[in-house]
Amino acid sequence: MRFFMAGLLAAGLLLLAPPAHAQFGLEEDRVGAQPVAALGASWVSFRYSGAADLEEPLFFEGLAPSITVSVPGLTLVALRGRSSPAGQTTSTDLTDLQLTVWGRWHPFEALREGATRLYVPIGLHTNYRDATAPQEREGLPTRTFEVTTLALGAGVGGAQQFGEAWLVRARAQPFIGLAQRSFLGGADAAWLLDVDADIVRANVLGAWGLALGYGLRWQHWRLGTPSFQESPDLHHTGTQHTVRLGLLF
Repeated sequence: MRFFMAGLLAAGLLLLAPPAHAQFGLEEDRVGAQPVAALGASWVSFRYSGAADLEEPLFFEGLAPSITVSVPGLTLVALRGRSSPAGQTTSTDLTDLQLTVWGRWHPFEALREGATRLYVPIGLHTNYRDATAPQEREGLPTRTFEVTTLALGAGVGGAQQFGEAWLVRARAQPFIGLAQRSFLGGADAAWLLDVDADIVRANVLGAWGLALGYGLRWQHWRLGTPSFQESPDLHHTGTQHTVRLGLLF
């Protein structure tokens, strides 16, 4: 959780700081500059991907409701769900908080403004995930996963505006960083791919607009165990697909 709090602090500093260069900042497209609050449904797959032969590894697969709040250059996602996969003797509870903040580098001046934009998003991603088989939290570390990640990444993004009210935009960023376990200590590695796209219709009801969006997050947590423990590694891999509908306000 310490990494997630550090990410929140860094996000605030990035948003408050002025651009270091005239071609790098947090400016948004003419349509869609308003904050967005959205409700969504996320299909989450999360499982052990290490080399050990575990009798019953932690496993989650199913739908989870989500809330997304975004402003130009920042997206916060929260979801919580419960999964009872076939073949598992217990259910699994999953809580996930994600924060992504980025600025834009415009390598092509001709595509910086106007109806068509192309840029390089450079930013920070932090997430906290707690997945637990609640009946087995005590005494079985392979059935409990509580990890915070802090990562840096750059990718590609773009937007296309149609008229004065419609905008299609997308962003894809790979990240690499550190993963901090809450219950064993120590820092390990994590990498992920964060993809986000939406269609925005401004001024549907006065200043209010609508946004239909899709998000993809693939992440791998490469977690070993301390040398003083003989338990198996805790490598896990997760995929998350989110469909959401939000309001611009």
